[in-house]
Amino acid sequence: MKYQAALERYCVTLAHLSPEAVRERDVRVHIRTLNEFSPATVRVHLSAIKSFHQWLAVERECLDPTLRLKPPKRAERLPRYVNDHEVTQMLSVCEGNGWMAVRDRALIETMYSTGCRSAELRSARIDDLDLDRCIVTVIGKGNRERMAVLSPSAVLALQSWLMVRPTRAASGERALFVSNAGTALSAMGLWKIVKARAEQAGLRQHVHPHMFRHACATSLLRGGADLRSIQLLLGHRSLSSTQHYLHLDDVELKRVHAAAHPRGGAVDTRLRTVGGGGAMDGDGET
Repeated sequence: MKYQAALERYCVTLAHLSPEAVRERDVRVHIRTLNEFSPATVRVHLSAIKSFHQWLAVERECLDPTLRLKPPKRAERLPRYVNDHEVTQMLSVCEGNGWMAVRDRALIETMYSTGCRSAELRSARIDDLDLDRCIVTVIGKGNRERMAVLSPSAVLALQSWLMVRPTRAASGERALFVSNAGTALSAMGLWKIVKARAEQAGLRQHVHPHMFRHACATSLLRGGADLRSIQLLLGHRSLSSTQHYLHLDDVELKRVHAAAHPRGGAVDTRLRTVGGGGAMDGDGET
């Protein structure tokens, strides 16, 4: 139905031309009339138009005027994440001394503190944990080893879990976190734990383990960490990957600039110029 509506609009715009007479400039003129739509909708319209002209080129042996036309770029969506308040809400529902509550508290604290990937967390073994140094050694993508830093609250939660774990882990199981069966958590198992705790906490958004990785990166930057340090903590090969994880609005970016730049600070909105004159002419970008 979307394609049909797109073609109907196209035919109305170019009703003065026969299909074989349409040229690339005519298609471009039509595309410019779609400026009220989102880039995703424009992509649908252009896809329908291109399919139509491809068919026409074969059936009537005419030129395809859409060969050089490219769809608009997809709008890059920032990945979703949980904020500190939401993490606190999830921790608050892990109440009591039952083994599942103790394990889930340790899981959530560790995910938020380290920013570990699901696979890294699930493959971590008790031998990889060094609570005295507040680190856990994990194996990331490309089989690269790195030390993930544990916060004081994560260390306390893990200490509690290590006291309970021997009663739940299967014989010979070395995985740091175990399931009901006493074996290492599966990807689905971890996802179900996070999903259940988020629902219990009353969070509206669908929460999954990877969102804690984004939350860790964003919290680190807001707390003053530099991008290079965050890159190392998350185990990224490039800074571009790290930047994708950061969620900062304009207000937050200004706060970071004010705190870090030697000329940063509050802005005096009154116009001031050298020599007491008026505002400078021109507004060119440098």
